[in-house]
Amino acid sequence: MAQTTNTDLSLRLTLDDLIMASSWDKSWILALMDEDIIYAETPAIDSQPYFNSAQLTTVRLASRLRRDFDASPQAIGLILSLLDELRPLRQLQRQITLTRMVHDVDDS
Repeated sequence: MAQTTNTDLSLRLTLDDLIMASSWDKSWILALMDEDIIYAETPAIDSQPYFNSAQLTTVRLASRLRRDFDASPQAIGLILSLLDELRPLRQLQRQITLTRMVHDVDDS
């Protein structure tokens, strides 16, 4: 899903925090977990599982997909997977375009 940084990983949200941030109910968040769209980090023993900011970003994107397209958790999983595959292709396209622009300038 979203790229993470060390700063992202320092945010620790409980399941209840994540539910409040998403504006959806617990069963929907659990359905996202069942589809492996989001997952809880499991820290050392005696600590509560938590979600980081990358997971929060994914839940917010999933919420928009649900709201805008009435997408099911299964459809959201597929959409997010396709978006992940699309990112490097778009980056490659930008690099090719920039390379062509440089060659066009060099040829002038």
